[in-house]
Amino acid sequence: MMSERTHIGSIIGLSTPYEFTFAVKPGTIHLHDFVAIDVQDSSSEPVKRCWAKVVKIERFNPLLPREAGHEIASMGIEAIETVVSLSREFVTAQGQILGIEEEKNITPLTYPVKPASSVYLPPDEEVQNLLLGDVKEHRKLKVGTLRGRKIEAVLDAHYLVSRHLAIFAMTGAGKSWTCRKILEELMDKNYPIIIFDPHGDYAGMVNTTEYADRVQIFFPIIHFEIWDVEELTVLLANMSGEEITEAQEPIFIDAYNFVVQNETDCDEFYARYSRDIGGTIYRKSKAGFYNIWSVYWFLDSIIKIKNENMDSNYSDLVDDSILSANKRSIQAIMRKCKKMGASLQRMQGINDNVAQQYGITPQTLPEDLSTLVQKGKTNIISLSGYSDLIQSAILTQILQRLLQEKIEGKIKLPFLSVIEEAHNFAPSPSEIVGESSASLGILKTVATEGRKFGMGLILISQRPSRLHPTVSSQCNSFIVLRIVNPADQKYIRDIIETMGEHDVELLPELAIGEALITGQITRFPILAKIDPPKSKGVREERDLIQMVNESE
Repeated sequence: MMSERTHIGSIIGLSTPYEFTFAVKPGTIHLHDFVAIDVQDSSSEPVKRCWAKVVKIERFNPLLPREAGHEIASMGIEAIETVVSLSREFVTAQGQILGIEEEKNITPLTYPVKPASSVYLPPDEEVQNLLLGDVKEHRKLKVGTLRGRKIEAVLDAHYLVSRHLAIFAMTGAGKSWTCRKILEELMDKNYPIIIFDPHGDYAGMVNTTEYADRVQIFFPIIHFEIWDVEELTVLLANMSGEEITEAQEPIFIDAYNFVVQNETDCDEFYARYSRDIGGTIYRKSKAGFYNIWSVYWFLDSIIKIKNENMDSNYSDLVDDSILSANKRSIQAIMRKCKKMGASLQRMQGINDNVAQQYGITPQTLPEDLSTLVQKGKTNIISLSGYSDLIQSAILTQILQRLLQEKIEGKIKLPFLSVIEEAHNFAPSPSEIVGESSASLGILKTVATEGRKFGMGLILISQRPSRLHPTVSSQCNSFIVLRIVNPADQKYIRDIIETMGEHDVELLPELAIGEALITGQITRFPILAKIDPPKSKGVREERDLIQMVNESE
């Protein structure tokens, strides 16, 4: 670390209480460096330090005019081969004023700094103190270092878990890498975490030595018992790709109620109506298989009863509304159930393959979801096998139940929910198609009300402009890695008040793993290089050419 301040330049030209320009010695500063100036309101006042951040740097040689440059280029020679002087370079920089240091506080500057004032680089430890302020030791999260300086990038963990954080980056820029680093720091502080993982990006945490006994991964199965029948009706229509008519809807609802709510009658029904395949599927569903097949085979039995005029034998068990329903309507619901059941089986097969590929023993979600919130535990809800619609429905069910149990006091500890691909779960109004926004409502509720119950959010997205503004506006802190898309850049500029034009211009140029960090988790916006997490992302970029050549 530097032991003393280093003079790097002097203020020139016009200055305001918000910014100034200074001439600087070439090679001494970089973008987002923190610099300082000594200011004094009057001769009777003590000298105070004014802090600023470098937001712009320009380099100019007055002895190499534009015309001379074009002439040299047209001749195909290098400037060093001419008589043009290359030693008279001017470097100027723009400083954005952060405020005046008053003990441990930073107060706004109300009067322009004086031209010709000396600009200097303070020692690293003083910059570190500036960024940390009075953050208590148990709340410090070290996630990396400032770009170009060996100064730790430290976040305030309290504001991260209580005020919601958004992480934005284009594909491959390091958003999951960054999130895993943050989560590992929180795990070291025993904070309860639940991760909704649509692509299996966090499965590698299970096999990380440091966290193996503290991380569990769950593969959810859709059980009717926890679903509202109206929600399942919508799900059935979407997954089968067929509309449910007014005549068909009560048939599905009555069959659903019979299968789920009348277990004794179901057993007796299948005992009276012996059909091996139907009974087998029903028993599988009771053991944890997809209950949609129970509805299918129940309705198949009703068709058999109607065909053989056996109504009197079953009227004591089955509602007349089902027995008297139109056969074609019943068969239409059976067709939809078959499509939904087959789709769910395929998705479950994908989940099983994912678990096998990464050596993970599949676990189904516990019936008591409050057990997911435990001190020192991180629980991953793997959604990689499911379609966007099912992922949205599962997230909705889990968060609704967790919020309700938190409100009722059944869950005592605060906890953090991590939502990967957040734009799919909380799409902007222009992105909503049909029932694709099933989880939007609960995410709005958690984003706006969850903090008072100790429910924090980390929202991660590669397309921030597609994220619903109500949800993103509730985030008080942001970590933004490389973003190239102009629409996403504009969106970020609009929603992040502390993100200036100069910061937005920097976004396309960030290296992988570099991030602009701003909001309540840091005292001032910083540009940091994120440290590597201990865990490996199972879907991190691999050399596919090498994989093919190494294969047998």
